Amino acid sequence: MIAQLPISEIQHYERRPVTEIRKNNIRNILVSLRKGKTLSRQELCEKCELTGAGLSRNIHKLINAGLLIEEPGSIILGRLGRRRSCLSINPNGAYVFGITIAHNRKSVALVNAIGTVIVEHELTELDLTKPLVALATIIQSIEDILTEKKLNINRILGASVMLGISDGSVVISANKVTSTLLEWADVPVVDLIQSRVKIPVCTVSRAGALIQVEIEKLARPAFGQKKYLLINCGLGLGTAFQIIGGASRDDISPQVQISHVLIEGNNAICDCGKRGCLEQTGAGAGVVRCLERIDQNKRLNFHSANVSLEKALAAANAGDLEVSNIFYDVGKRFAVGIDTACSVLLPDHIFIAGEVGRQKDYVKGIFAGLKEINSALTNEEISICDTRSSQASGVFALNEFLFSDDLNLYDREILDKRAS
Repeated sequence: MIAQLPISEIQHYERRPVTEIRKNNIRNILVSLRKGKTLSRQELCEKCELTGAGLSRNIHKLINAGLLIEEPGSIILGRLGRRRSCLSINPNGAYVFGITIAHNRKSVALVNAIGTVIVEHELTELDLTKPLVALATIIQSIEDILTEKKLNINRILGASVMLGISDGSVVISANKVTSTLLEWADVPVVDLIQSRVKIPVCTVSRAGALIQVEIEKLARPAFGQKKYLLINCGLGLGTAFQIIGGASRDDISPQVQISHVLIEGNNAICDCGKRGCLEQTGAGAGVVRCLERIDQNKRLNFHSANVSLEKALAAANAGDLEVSNIFYDVGKRFAVGIDTACSVLLPDHIFIAGEVGRQKDYVKGIFAGLKEINSALTNEEISICDTRSSQASGVFALNEFLFSDDLNLYDREILDKRAS
């Protein structure tokens, strides 16, 4: 029986020099198995373009590390009745934490190696106006989950902190977060969590995490490049733009923002100081603004506006015709904005996500608005997403710490000692 190698020693290997080809082969095997669930060695050879001997060396190390499992298959090859073995990722071989920090959702989730949320702690009472207290609560939640599930910290590859924020409202510099909407200034998010929990930590926007999940559902282009645009519609708008295939490194571009695309006939003052930004008329803020007009006595700040948006969503989903019509009209205005943005970015596919983005009347308004302005965008080029924030944050962490070129299992000397 092959001895299982702790994740702690896998992380130790990352400090050893290794060829890019070997690292890429490991990554290709893991990614192929994640998409294919279960594959034979022959199928993996074809997908990863490896020889049988080359694949076997990599598979041996992955099984040794506890990241893969191999079981007899049901397909019989040849006259001797030899069964084709089946390989799959061991769900319990590694874990990550997906942390969500947003005004409408705060949670800590444990996610396994195949992207399934095992447990999630909702932190509904988390006070984001006190960032250090909030982070202490998040760290405690991580420690509580580790205790609850009796997990060895060596099996935790890392954590991602997903910030549910609008375009341009956050700056991450030297692992510190500054956000006007969250009212944070140089908050050392990464360092605080890393120093306490002793695992690697990364940060990402909600849109940046969601786009990776959605792209993985589509077939990777065999030739050339494809451009993908995701817009997360909540109270504000968050955008992610990614190019896949060709010479691209598949990086998410942080420069693409559509929140502040100017829309004619819109005089609403934006948080950026300008008038006419799409975010103020084509997102949840536009819904709240329309509700304010109904009750002229209300003047809402950002925090109370978020509460009002939740009430508006509940009313529309419960069949309130007046509120449903507001979502429909705001969706039509959003259509003008994405048509303008797409004429510049020329994406091959657009994902629309978020609590507002998947609201049925808002979605109807988008497609009606695109038709009304004779947009070149077709229904087939647009997908409405329903991925949970906790899953998106967890999958992003897996991409950073497991399905990445940095995961290095190659240290033959130590492996031989462990197996002997």
